[in-house]
Amino acid sequence: MSEQEKRVVWATHFAPAADLFTQKLDGVAWKSKPSSYIVATKDRTVQPELQRFVAKRMSATTHEVASSHVPMLSNPSLVIDVIRTAAKAVQARATVAWKPQQRRKNTASPRLPSLATQEDPMDLKFALPFP
Repeated sequence: MSEQEKRVVWATHFAPAADLFTQKLDGVAWKSKPSSYIVATKDRTVQPELQRFVAKRMSATTHEVASSHVPMLSNPSLVIDVIRTAAKAVQARATVAWKPQQRRKNTASPRLPSLATQEDPMDLKFALPFP
């Protein structure tokens, strides 16, 4: 990152919520959806071993990068690649799972499944995998 970018990050960062690790959340996505995790091996905020433990606990596809705590700033292309790979995997899974019903006479296109009855495969929710 440039010196100017570093100054902006330093000036705009803030402490996390005091109850960050004690919040109870219902229906966190990492328990039911494929997850990815980028381990920042030079992180001095969250130790890489803890990151690996968390990634393993959530059964995440893990990617490691020699980065500080903010790989999205220092290695944005890697982060974009991980996001794109994850999105393609979810899209492929959704395509295989979705099977259109048989066409009816005089109908030009297959009936689409009801959105109210199917889980949305692109519904992305984020939560930390801590108890």
